[in-house]
Amino acid sequence: MNSPGNKREYIEKNGVYLSAPQGDSMKPFIRGDRDVVAMKRIERPLKKYDVILYEKEDGRSVIHRILKIEGDLLFVRGDNTFYRENVKREDVLAVMDYVLLNGRKKARDTGLRGAAVRLWRVIYPLRRLLHGAKRRISRFTGEKKSGRG
Repeated sequence: MNSPGNKREYIEKNGVYLSAPQGDSMKPFIRGDRDVVAMKRIERPLKKYDVILYEKEDGRSVIHRILKIEGDLLFVRGDNTFYRENVKREDVLAVMDYVLLNGRKKARDTGLRGAAVRLWRVIYPLRRLLHGAKRRISRFTGEKKSGRG
């Protein structure tokens, strides 16, 4: 299952792909090396805030959230990152169906969880400002960076 083509074929054949994401890019809603995400075949139009699995040009697969859609171009970002990526719709492999948090199934971002996701997106400018200030302070004091994000 390591090559990107195999993931696409697997999802088309089976309809769902379970992924244990690595890294912190989707914190706090999906925790790398801890949660499991069920990604399913795309059977409906993608929309803002959907979490998608897509292939990058180098063949790596990434799970990030849709911020905006313009035609066949999706603007995505990890919930815990400060850079935006542009993804072609054809590079999207699947959309999140549900996530297992501590072994408990949570529906995709609906209800209270959906409200928290939207609030997280609204306070993005403040989070980015605080992140920048933290980086500048760390450079000034000589502290080493302790993780991604």
